[in-house]
Amino acid sequence: MCHFQLILAVVCLAFVVQATDYTWVVPGGGTGSFQNVSNWSPAPASVPGVEDHTKFLSNGSYAINFEGDATNRNATVGASGGNVAFNLNNYTWWLTNNFTFANTGVARFGGGTLEVGLASKTNVTLTVPANQKLILDSGTARLRGAVTVSPSGAIEVNGGDHFLGSARDLSVNS
Repeated sequence: MCHFQLILAVVCLAFVVQATDYTWVVPGGGTGSFQNVSNWSPAPASVPGVEDHTKFLSNGSYAINFEGDATNRNATVGASGGNVAFNLNNYTWWLTNNFTFANTGVARFGGGTLEVGLASKTNVTLTVPANQKLILDSGTARLRGAVTVSPSGAIEVNGGDHFLGSARDLSVNS
């Protein structure tokens, strides 16, 4: 029996998924498909998976178009002074942990469902720091866990159905 358990443990370890940081690499930020392998680094790239962290750090304004559902662990938007539009196109982007900002800029979501966090997790955060803006257009956003809006940060709602799963953890600092 012990021999079988050892073999099973080795086989299971072979399938352990390692988290990878994937960075959007379309020249100049550029508009492109989330599901297109060539839009991501590291090389040889693949589309970010369920354990991975997605990063949109290119300066300027650009759009990410979804051609299917996607699930990732985290996402960071850091387009310095830019505007990153996530066109969800009736699909769902599920971030099982956190959504964060870096630098200054705008993240705009519309046309599908943005899920941040899991109902069973309490340590999920969405923070909108100073000089950042999260815009929720048409579609649905379900933001679970703590949501913090810093001075001169903003969440703008322009339509759609949006859910703040833990209203007791909403913090607006003025």
